Amino acid sequence: MSLFKYALTWISLAFIITTFSPAHECQARRSMLGQSTKNITKAIKMNTRALRPKFVIKSKYAAPTSAVSLSSDNELLGVADKLGRIHIWELQTGQRIHALETDITNITSLIIFPQTTSVLLLQKNGTLSFWDFKKNKQLSSQTLLGKKIKRITTTTANGFTTINHDGVLSTFTITSDNTSTRIGKSTDNIATAIAPPLNFTLDNHNIQYRPENSDKEYVFTGHSAPVNDVAINSSATFLVSASDDRTVRLWNIQSQKELARLVGMQDGWAVVSPEGFFDGTLDGDLEDRLDALRWEVADRSFGMDGFLESYYSPALLGRIWTNKEQPSQQNLPEIAEGFKLPPTTTISKPIATSDPKKLTINVTATDQGGGISETRLYHNGKRINTVPEVTAKDQAKIHVFTVEAVDGQNDFTAVSLSDHKIEGESVSAPPMQKALPSPTKPDLHVVSIGINQYKNPYLDLDYAVPDAKGVSDYFGANHDLFNKVHRYELYNRKATQTRIQTTLDLLSTVPARDTIIIFLSGHGETLGQEWNFIPYDLTNPSDHNELARKSVSASTLQLLVAKISAHRIFLLIDSCKSGALLDVFAEFDMQQNFAIIARSTGIHIGASTTKEQLAGELATLGHGVFTFALLNGLEGHADNKPQNGTVSVSELLNFIKHKMTKLIEENNIPPQRPTTNSRGADFAITANRPL
Repeated sequence: MSLFKYALTWISLAFIITTFSPAHECQARRSMLGQSTKNITKAIKMNTRALRPKFVIKSKYAAPTSAVSLSSDNELLGVADKLGRIHIWELQTGQRIHALETDITNITSLIIFPQTTSVLLLQKNGTLSFWDFKKNKQLSSQTLLGKKIKRITTTTANGFTTINHDGVLSTFTITSDNTSTRIGKSTDNIATAIAPPLNFTLDNHNIQYRPENSDKEYVFTGHSAPVNDVAINSSATFLVSASDDRTVRLWNIQSQKELARLVGMQDGWAVVSPEGFFDGTLDGDLEDRLDALRWEVADRSFGMDGFLESYYSPALLGRIWTNKEQPSQQNLPEIAEGFKLPPTTTISKPIATSDPKKLTINVTATDQGGGISETRLYHNGKRINTVPEVTAKDQAKIHVFTVEAVDGQNDFTAVSLSDHKIEGESVSAPPMQKALPSPTKPDLHVVSIGINQYKNPYLDLDYAVPDAKGVSDYFGANHDLFNKVHRYELYNRKATQTRIQTTLDLLSTVPARDTIIIFLSGHGETLGQEWNFIPYDLTNPSDHNELARKSVSASTLQLLVAKISAHRIFLLIDSCKSGALLDVFAEFDMQQNFAIIARSTGIHIGASTTKEQLAGELATLGHGVFTFALLNGLEGHADNKPQNGTVSVSELLNFIKHKMTKLIEENNIPPQRPTTNSRGADFAITANRPL
């Protein structure tokens, strides 16, 4: 029975009882029924149903999409939008790998040539132009058959076919200077030559597809604006569509079910499934990352990364494209079909206590149907580690936090999560300035852990200790921003599980005003969906029982970091797969772990994982690629936004990503994908030396 039917039945019963009961019983029963009715009214007001949300894009960088194309090897997806941007997606991993900026806003068709990293664009006026999507530059432009060209399609690895509005086919090849030469014309087998596009009917928001030599028709419904172009893969299992609703959608042809929607922005991108799982850019401009995509329901709006702890699925598109099973998530609602709302949160202004160094903050979470799993309070971006006093009142929980103030600005933000770990809207207290007696500068604490020589010699590495020492030595010699540097160094046999965890636990006593940098370099291994750092005394990472017992897991790191009072924490990890091979999706599981740590604790993380140790990196660069880029940035090269004589964490992370890409290309090193997550307040970690 629904809540509303139950309420109606109860009210009817109450009327009968109070009307026909003896007079001496009426008063008592009225009192009892009155209280019950109040409880029912509260339950009605609190929405306990799963509400179906609307998918909304709030980004000035996301544009209507006009054309889509799959490369002949089915490994790349090209998308043209109406701002003139060409998005190149790597389908095996599900990442957008290039965003080519052009000045063409009327692209109607495109072809990707993966062997030459070039893309052929057809404009509405019939002009064809070649672009190198990797070098981000135009190679040539020419007009063929004038405005008569209707579309272009791939025929061979170095050729293409055009069809004009009269149905005439013309075949071309690409010469070495990236221009095209006509080599033949045919009017035969038009449907076969350019299939599948001619087998599609684009009926406003819908797509109708009838395979060749088949009477069956497939209909794909879901776009909220006109569809402009479609493509299918060579095995005819997937359909891709471009629309004015600013999405590209991936469909399963047989089931006619939407599998994912892709959104390309400027530097950012996103992939979202109807179930609510998502992948994409977590950091950057508010309108150029996942937060620009929202689920809106009733009068509330929820940013995509507020679903991170349960629904973030790195390499989501790659898993779908390769039919890789999604990581198990038990009992989660399918977001597009509806979900119970997370709690609302209110926060008081900071209240002074008898202790001049301490403040009290009251945070109230009110259940809106999805339950209340926890409430978090962040102080200057870092989650505080004190346990609040909690009292329950009706559908609300009142949390009283006692926090230690810092000298200067004290900002407080709170958020509450539902039982499915979906965040409600965050709220902020009025900022408070506090003047406290303190040293002129905070201290810096550098934890440097590196393992070259393992208890099991098979695991030995070349670069881990030089990398860790390089970071420690840099801050030992360059600490102008700090009063004093405390260095905690664990190398080789000293880096046991116990000593690593004990050292990190010591940081819980560090004052809130200090800065902490933690650097880990050595082997890493994924168990299930969790990344684990391999200490010196773990001898067989392939033994799951030993790995679970003797490693330092991501969840352990999260617990240890959460206990630290310091507001400014920077975690850096340069790890190598302990086995010979790294599953293509294992490194993305690591991204999920670190994103959750960063978001839940309010810290900054930079990490990189390689498939195997690369001695060539050490010989050429003196360090691994990640650490070389890190140290290069610290020396001042990362000081650019703004260029003010210091390097901040956000500047450094952005520099590392771009520098690593350049180093990998210049030194012919296998690709590495650095993971960066910034959730705390930005802060400077070094003053520049003259370059």
